[in-house]
Order: sequence, then C-alpha cells, then structure tokens
Amino acid sequence: MTGEALAEVRRSYAVHALTRELFADPTSALEYLEDTAPGRDVVLLDIGGYYAPSLDTLVDKFSGRILGVVEDTENGHQRYEALGQLPCPVFSVARSPLKDCEDHLVGRSIVFSTEAPVRTRGDILTSRDACVIGFGKVGRSIAQTLRAHDLRVVVYDSDPVKRVQAHAQGFRTTATCTEAIHKAGLVLSLRLRRHPARHRCTRHRSQP
Repeated sequence: MTGEALAEVRRSYAVHALTRELFADPTSALEYLEDTAPGRDVVLLDIGGYYAPSLDTLVDKFSGRILGVVEDTENGHQRYEALGQLPCPVFSVARSPLKDCEDHLVGRSIVFSTEAPVRTRGDILTSRDACVIGFGKVGRSIAQTLRAHDLRVVVYDSDPVKRVQAHAQGFRTTATCTEAIHKAGLVLSLRLRRHPARHRCTRHRSQP
C-alpha cells in the first residue's frame, strides 16, 4: 500500500502497525489485545498463522473472549494444524476452491513485482532460465506466468506427486533442489515451511 493510500484509509479507520514478532510472544500479544479491545468479543483474522504461538495464552487470559480465528493462507493452516488441540475454533479458508482465483492472481502479481527491479536495470525477464521451488497453487500460477513470458521454467517440489503434476503440465522437473537451481538465472521459492531439502538448497546457493 502506498503512503497516500494508507493516509486515506487512516482518515476513516484505525490502522495499527503490527509485526510478526508482536504475536510470536504471548505476553506482547496479550498486551496488544488488552490495549486494543479490552473485555470485548474478538474474532482474529490471520494471514499466515501468526497468532498460533500465542493462541493458548490469548484464549486463557484475555479479559474478553476469543470467539475464534479465521485463517487465510496455507502456511497459516499448517501452523494451526500443528498445534493439535485448539483452544478455540479455527476456520481456515486456505483450501477452499474459492481461494483458487486469488492464488492465481497472487502468482501473477509476484511475477509482475519480480519484473519491476529487472526493468529498472534496463533488462527483461524473457528468455531466461527460471526455477520455481514449490508447485502448490501459487507456485503453479507463477510457473505458468513465467512460461507465458517466454522463460524456460524448471520446477522442483519435495512432493513427488507435485513433480508429476508439473511434468504433466509440460514443465521440466528435477529430483533435487540443487539440480533445479543449478543453471537458473531467476529462482522463486514458495516453500515456506522449513525442511531438509530447502536447507540443502539454501546452503548450495550461499556458497561462493
């Protein structure tokens, strides 16, 4: 959001500067809610599972009531799923068919934003070798958009089923992350969870 747009919104609504760190700490998360909505019934709208680390404390100690959480993303869905026993209802729309349209547009937006710094250098993405790590809904959209821009796209996903799906859609795939990024001039990673394949990939890219 631009500064001008933010100023316009602030003229009509209260806008709070929130950070991931704020809700990672149960004490600071509770203090924020008590300062913002003491004693009230609250529904938490989450985009990424950032309330998950503090949810038990918020439900147990907040002076109002946490009626539930609405989670929008797959990453957040997995964070709440990992909690096991939930202290309040959590409604996830991450895997709803209605999210497919949004995920497709997110993928296109990511490619557009990637192009911007390249264009400022007087360069273009066309005809480059590109690697997409993660072939979920957003990764699929990114791969398709890059291909539509005439990039040569290779796909890697730690899930062999996703690799088969990518191959069936005409993308070149690899069995390892290291192989996928070997010749890539552009790497876009959608793997948000920490897993061994990503660590190996990251270490390989950091070597001189």
